[in-house]
Amino acid sequence: MRFYDREKEKKTIISFARKTDRARIVVLTGRRRIGKTRLLLELFGEDALYLFTKKKSYIELIKEWSEILREYLGFQGWFRSVEEMMNYILDTGKNKRIVVIFDEIQNLYFSKPSAFGEIQKVFDTKKEKSKVLLIFTGSVFSLMEKIFQDKKEPLFGRASEIMELKPLPVYSLENVLQDYGIFSGENLLHLFSITGGIPYYIEELMEVKGKSFKEKLKSIIVERDLFWEEGENLLKGEMGKEYSVYFSILSAIAKGKRTRSEISQFTGIKELGGYISSLEKTFKLIEKRIPVLKKPQSKLARYYIKDNFLDFWFSLVEKYSFYREIGRKEKAFNLLWKELPSFEGKKLENLVFKKIIEESTVDFNFDKAGGYWDRKGRIEVDLLLINSLEKIAIAFEIKRNRQKISARKIKELEKLNETIGELKHYKIIPAIGYLTPKGVSIEIGF
Repeated sequence: MRFYDREKEKKTIISFARKTDRARIVVLTGRRRIGKTRLLLELFGEDALYLFTKKKSYIELIKEWSEILREYLGFQGWFRSVEEMMNYILDTGKNKRIVVIFDEIQNLYFSKPSAFGEIQKVFDTKKEKSKVLLIFTGSVFSLMEKIFQDKKEPLFGRASEIMELKPLPVYSLENVLQDYGIFSGENLLHLFSITGGIPYYIEELMEVKGKSFKEKLKSIIVERDLFWEEGENLLKGEMGKEYSVYFSILSAIAKGKRTRSEISQFTGIKELGGYISSLEKTFKLIEKRIPVLKKPQSKLARYYIKDNFLDFWFSLVEKYSFYREIGRKEKAFNLLWKELPSFEGKKLENLVFKKIIEESTVDFNFDKAGGYWDRKGRIEVDLLLINSLEKIAIAFEIKRNRQKISARKIKELEKLNETIGELKHYKIIPAIGYLTPKGVSIEIGF
């Protein structure tokens, strides 16, 4: 699959690569499979020194890196420490620009945490007389944040730029589907809901046999093990010893347990606070949604799995893993495909909102946006765009098919200023979002 998007990230990294007045550090984070390494290879190819940080002993890692430096920079001998290696790299970079990529650098923390102090010592001493660009990448958010953003850690404040690589935008997903000749609104929703814009999953889906999206997904589920194992592998790599606790919480959320009390009752975990906070702020796997215009501490908060692929895995793949274990993957796929439309329902709301944000498809200045629901479940609005200054709100009803959006529902949207107290003095403009063969369609005002 060809390389898509990332123009902003390319521009930023290249700008630092062109600065030769001193050595610099750039940090690139992002979940596994997001395309960090692919981006850097697209930018530098063989013109950069690439050092992958494997989970192995410190001595073995230094030996492996020594061999790479012998080949790339002509180094003779063996390094005994990261400090020796960094001294050599920054000294070599006194007369020429060298780009050094340390991929998955957080793994060094497992073999020798003090090595980051060695990097800091050499960098601080020699940065003014060297032209080296050090790029550190990592997939474990908790460790990358600790290494580069914790005030107590030696590399705090040393990075010129810390970037988080995000999933591909909606227009890139549209381009992918067009390139493979299967573009439609339905397939856009499928691709968005299942992959969440993660390049690796997109490529795996697009490259397998099958003329239709259904055939491609079936090939992945029935003939491959990737999707079956991926969710568990992602969590184990990030969470370590408390993996099973986090697994239970995520499983509960995927099953529709949205409030803290519901999650606690489902999992039997009484003290949820710390785990929920870690999943939201450290691991960035869940998000707390509050009805738009409600206060942050509102008791109406709901929790959702933020990562579409992980949500898909918990909701549909892990759910039917029993059939894989007894050799009936095709049965599992048939059940999964049958339930997919229901899973995609809420994802469609996210897709429409992303389309609005990324492409400015709505000519309207809004300072707040989100869904709305009340305590008793009598009022639920898919999406509200709020202009607090002018007291105008655009209220969306979002469905797969336009035919399922009734005139009665549009009338209900128009009268939200009568049913939602916070909108009492607002002008309400009804709007709808739906799928067509050409993608996502939006209509505003009737």
